[in-house]
Amino acid sequence: MKNLKRQILFIFFISMILISRGESKTDESSLNFDNNDNSLVWIYLKDSIFSNPRLTNQVEYPAATIKRLNKTGWTHNTDDLIPSGQIINSIKKQVTEYRYYSRSFMAISAKITKTDLKRLNNNQYIEKIVPLRVLSRKPDIENKIYEPSLTLDKNSFYGSSYTQLEQLNIPAIHDSGLTGKGVLIAICDVGFHKEHIVFNKILAENRLLKEYDFIFHDNNVQCETPEDTTFGGIQSSHGTATWSHIGAYVPGNCIGAAYNADFLLAKTEKLGSETRLEEDNLVAAVEWADSLGAEIISISLGYRDFDNFEYPFSKLDGKSARTSIIINWAYKRGIVSIVAAGNSRGQFTDGGIVTPGDAFGAITVGAVNDQDSIAGFSSHGPTFDGRIKPDICAMGYRNYYASDYTDSAFVRGNGTSFATPLIAGCVALLLEKYPYLTPPQILDIFRKSSDRYDNPDQIYGWGIPDMQKAIFEIANLKIPEREIQTGQVLVFPNPASEIINFIFTNNNKCNSNSSIELKIFDLRGRIVFSEKIHNLSIWNQEVDYKWNLKNNKRTSVSSGIYFIQVEQENTLITEKFIILR
Repeated sequence: MKNLKRQILFIFFISMILISRGESKTDESSLNFDNNDNSLVWIYLKDSIFSNPRLTNQVEYPAATIKRLNKTGWTHNTDDLIPSGQIINSIKKQVTEYRYYSRSFMAISAKITKTDLKRLNNNQYIEKIVPLRVLSRKPDIENKIYEPSLTLDKNSFYGSSYTQLEQLNIPAIHDSGLTGKGVLIAICDVGFHKEHIVFNKILAENRLLKEYDFIFHDNNVQCETPEDTTFGGIQSSHGTATWSHIGAYVPGNCIGAAYNADFLLAKTEKLGSETRLEEDNLVAAVEWADSLGAEIISISLGYRDFDNFEYPFSKLDGKSARTSIIINWAYKRGIVSIVAAGNSRGQFTDGGIVTPGDAFGAITVGAVNDQDSIAGFSSHGPTFDGRIKPDICAMGYRNYYASDYTDSAFVRGNGTSFATPLIAGCVALLLEKYPYLTPPQILDIFRKSSDRYDNPDQIYGWGIPDMQKAIFEIANLKIPEREIQTGQVLVFPNPASEIINFIFTNNNKCNSNSSIELKIFDLRGRIVFSEKIHNLSIWNQEVDYKWNLKNNKRTSVSSGIYFIQVEQENTLITEKFIILR
């Protein structure tokens, strides 16, 4: 018996020693160390950290971010926390290069050596360490045709950009007074030539709110010669092209789809086949755009085949690739992500869709020509899990846009890269008119306004949207197309700024004395408005009560979160809504 007790105590003692040493976070052989003993990694933190207020700090957001988040019914969670200085500093001391902390993955991007790994394996805050995939590929080379800096076309205002805009019925929307004003668009690309004449209006009106280079970690998204010189030209070529599709303003020559919008520019990739493209650059850029209040992110980038890696089709399921995960994260936070389908149709038997175009949270865009026919290079689905991609299409063949060849050069070129910003501009027009719309509502509006809505397929998706139909026939419906169930109150629009609809079913039995009582409470439980509705004699009729956002003293209520309570025939239903002034 004594021997058995001794054995138990010995096992317990050895177990405690092993626990005190710390469980190994990862094995050295699982990481990709180069000849210089460096490896790029994700360092995942323990979940328990984020339930301890002493170990985290709240992210401070500007009003634009909070306004967008409130559309989703947002409440603070781990996405809005960052590790305390105590944790960050402990890890900074144990890595060769600290890159940044990702809120979406609850992980730190860093460069480490084998010696660093041994120290990190004993860090009490770390859950695991996994390799950061290093990618290298040659980008698609656009078919460029240089044209004079002034080319008049069918329309004297739009010049040669008329055709690509008219296909989406954008000029009609501009005529109605919508130009994207006040809507914040982030563009993630390879670089931008800001001195081009198409951007003079944006810069003069201070509508380029922020820019950041995630390659060199500075505030310069232009070329940093010679570092940015590549085999295909200079770094800023592609980004200049995509930005001009949205923001260009040179009357008589080139006009963007939402030329009065505000912009954030993120330089996330370095071109050239010898350049390492690190998949966390896009993750960092999306989180940066989120924190600054971006409502739209335009991403004319795609990842699938590289010099040293290829995503198998099984990973194109909308949730596996890291870039797809971050797009889904942004979607949940109210950001509309417009993503290129890719130009790889001929390279893959499955259609060639690329990440993050497979993401659930992406509005994925294919390319058509000016005759509405699909471009031969335009990638398509299905995704591995059988979903239709692209979602919609826009012109991506012989598009007209700004070139960084000179400060006033223009070219024509092909690619889903150019169809994508056209749709991003369309989203800005929609949000300017209806700022309360959420990402799923916007996708639904695009589908219903597209020419293949009744018969979508894997080549075109739902087809080419008509923006006049989208904005003035579909998006302005006061009541969403949705059946109201008993015991439910539908609130629309939510958030509201001028008037709000409370829609519910009258459950009172048929008698002339029946009534329904409405009460509206603020977050502190105070009644700000109440009213009784009388003379509802038809049981199960639908009630649409409109409230003008004024309290019982006829004073407008302030922005915030509120609750509507509907009481009738011994039943009580409640719903949350938001007012944004």
